[in-house]
Amino acid sequence: MDIARRRFTLRDNRHAQLHASLGEPWIDGVCKYRLTDSDGQPRTAGHVLAPVDTRHGKQPVLLYSSGLRSDRAEGTALAQGLASRGYLVVTVDHTHDANEVQFPGGRLGLNTMPAGAHSSDTLNVRAADIRFVINQPSTIARGGAPDAGQAKLPSGLSKAVDTSRIGMFGFSLGGGAVDTAMQLDHRIDAGANLDGQFFGTAPSKNLDRPFMLFSSGAHNRNNDGSWRTLWSHLKGYRVDIQLHGAAHATFYDNAC
Repeated sequence: MDIARRRFTLRDNRHAQLHASLGEPWIDGVCKYRLTDSDGQPRTAGHVLAPVDTRHGKQPVLLYSSGLRSDRAEGTALAQGLASRGYLVVTVDHTHDANEVQFPGGRLGLNTMPAGAHSSDTLNVRAADIRFVINQPSTIARGGAPDAGQAKLPSGLSKAVDTSRIGMFGFSLGGGAVDTAMQLDHRIDAGANLDGQFFGTAPSKNLDRPFMLFSSGAHNRNNDGSWRTLWSHLKGYRVDIQLHGAAHATFYDNAC
């Protein structure tokens, strides 16, 4: 089953930005310093170590991959919105691809991508990152703590993880990584690409799991050959949505 392209109108072309202050504990230290005074006060409902509501049973896991040279914090609004709807959202920083990744102890992994690096190679590395991350919820479900610094986990989390239902979504290059990751790891049951171009051979391979293409107003299958290629190889449920009036940056919140 598939659904042809749908068009939605964005009433206000100014995309909603989710701001974070230097005091937000979930924003890594170095990332905080890229905030400017104009970013304003934080407007989130997030809390560190907030207990998981287990009354509704186990919850599906969603993985998020950000845009090129960006940080997982820039998907805060998306992650928070999905978490409020009953999903366990795991945001991923891709070391040496993101501007910076801060590890326990303060060690920094900075962007070291060489000029002219092939996007297809970058997507393969991201897909391998995702495959590694997918293994970690299973550790949590068994009561373990996969955090390298042995950070405390929210109460109830181990009882809420449903590793039999895993999805992935991404913005820009992160969206392009979704198909590559799904080809590499069949544990990903469904995927969504938020306005990202595909690279490499993955779009030319059949995919029988649900997939969503979600594009800005100026981007769709008419002007992106990689989207046309993938669309013809999507053999499961597929949907193509275009947000009329939206820009590429509409799909992330620029939280840092």
